[in-house]
Amino acid sequence: MTNRDTIPPMATKQEQQQAVKEDACPYTGVYVCGMSRSGTTLLATILDSHPDIAMGYEMLPTGLEDIDAATDALREAIHACGEDVGACRRHLDEQGNKGLSKFVRQCQRTELVPTNVLSILESNRERRDIDIDSIEMRSRLSSDAVAMKAKARGCSHGGFKINAPSLDAFDKVLPNGTFVFITRDPRDVMASHVSANFGRTPEHVGKAWTSYLSQFLAFQERVPDRAHLVRYEDLVLDPRNELERLFDRIGLPLTDESMRFFESNASVHGAGHRNSEQIGKDFFTTSLSRWTSELSRDTVNVIQDSCEKLMPTVGYTPHRFQPSQRTPALTAKANGARIALSKKFYRDEYERLVLPLSEGRANLTWLEAGTEARDVDKEILVLRHDVDHDIDTAVRMAKWEQSHGLRATYCVLHTAWYYGKGHGKSITRFNKMIDQCREIESMGHEINLHNNFVVEALKNGGSPRDLMEAELYFLRSEGLKVDGSSTHGDRICKPLDFRNFEFFRECVYESRGGRRTIEHAGRSVEIGAVPMAELGLLYETYEMPRDFYVTDSGGKLRCQNDTRGRGGKRRAKMERPPAYPHITAILTHPIWWDFTRDSPKPRDVRDLVANSELIPA
Repeated sequence: MTNRDTIPPMATKQEQQQAVKEDACPYTGVYVCGMSRSGTTLLATILDSHPDIAMGYEMLPTGLEDIDAATDALREAIHACGEDVGACRRHLDEQGNKGLSKFVRQCQRTELVPTNVLSILESNRERRDIDIDSIEMRSRLSSDAVAMKAKARGCSHGGFKINAPSLDAFDKVLPNGTFVFITRDPRDVMASHVSANFGRTPEHVGKAWTSYLSQFLAFQERVPDRAHLVRYEDLVLDPRNELERLFDRIGLPLTDESMRFFESNASVHGAGHRNSEQIGKDFFTTSLSRWTSELSRDTVNVIQDSCEKLMPTVGYTPHRFQPSQRTPALTAKANGARIALSKKFYRDEYERLVLPLSEGRANLTWLEAGTEARDVDKEILVLRHDVDHDIDTAVRMAKWEQSHGLRATYCVLHTAWYYGKGHGKSITRFNKMIDQCREIESMGHEINLHNNFVVEALKNGGSPRDLMEAELYFLRSEGLKVDGSSTHGDRICKPLDFRNFEFFRECVYESRGGRRTIEHAGRSVEIGAVPMAELGLLYETYEMPRDFYVTDSGGKLRCQNDTRGRGGKRRAKMERPPAYPHITAILTHPIWWDFTRDSPKPRDVRDLVANSELIPA
């Protein structure tokens, strides 16, 4: 990267002044608009990486004295310090010219040195009758700075960031520009403000988000040909498609330089920007849905109080929750008899099944195995329990596993009797279930959300995405770390020829028709459209093929080799198979197991398992 402190002037002082006087905006304008922490810097960097676009970043100077005083102060600083940006800024700070010092820094990110900035100020002295804090003058100074960069680079387009909602006011002084507005889920905006220690209250963020978006939508309605909206979520999830749309609107082709903005010659790189680490990386999705694990319910509710009317217009769904309550004893009692009659296997049989398979293998949770690539040179063992209808036994299993140094992934079912009652927005969740999940998690195990959302939407209405987001937020807001999902095999899945995990874009079976619509009982649901990252999920358990697999689904223990993974493909057919040389996986449902005692009559575990000859010796 170029050292921004030592960039020489791009033209003589006389040439710079003349260029500014001849044309205040000698390029086609492209302006990035949006609230702070919405992705404006990312988008400006992508544009600045294009060979035909020169971008400024945080321009729009504030806190300057009148134009004459600012010019004289900068000239004196240059006389004392030369072109050393850092020294000039320190000199200006010491003299009380902090606003001017900041503008010099902003211009440095636009590849200008102090004498360039001085030329801009001198060229605008004849406009001393214009308030230097007005939108007109601030825009003029910013445009002049970008004009210098555009001329030096030979760019036909240029612009800067506008972190202000009043686009009509800017449009009057920046004629015929394209205004690119980037929006982001306001709850994630709030989470980002908190992380960056911006000190903004939820009330402030919520009202600001609404003001920014409402004014842009009004502006877009008035000049639709010069207003383009980008959702941050769409940009990071499907960058090529979103950027092709954007550059088509601007009238330029998408280039490799913009797609690889993180290693481009965009002038923000190496200029000490607060987002330098983030914009130095390729597109990433880990910042999506961060609000579900980082914001309290009170904070979310305050944000939604301001934003919920506009949120659906840009694809965000507000969620409200009734207070949780203790599980009624009658409900537990009513299910207790059915659960007791379902027991087929015993604690000692689980021990004789699991412990031999754990020897010589690294025991990982599904999160670790699916995302963290731990112990990739070893054979691994992953244990999964679909809690389904018996959470009490799940707690007993978790304690037994902890005592034997094992960790597992426990999948809680949102339609189970112990989880809550009701449907959709009217659901009441039970505190006892949360207490039990916390207990399981405290023993080193992982909590996973058992996904029956497509079925729930088909039976009761609503959007699977919205239903799942609501439950993820509920669980995460209770302090549980839920990073993955596991599909639930509901009885209507087979006749309708789909699986709940096909709701996700990454997991849909192309062999079954790929992205498609499922219909049942007069309702329809589209599957294959939603990326997991949009919900803050890192994996689905059925993505990973299992080289050796034991399951008790349906109450029958059986095993098999070489099971399918993502897209229904086996390991040998996958473009990017798991790094592990061999994956052994065990799936149990606590309802089939009695963990209060050992078997009355000891049985050889091989007599209990179909295809037991496949079990490794």
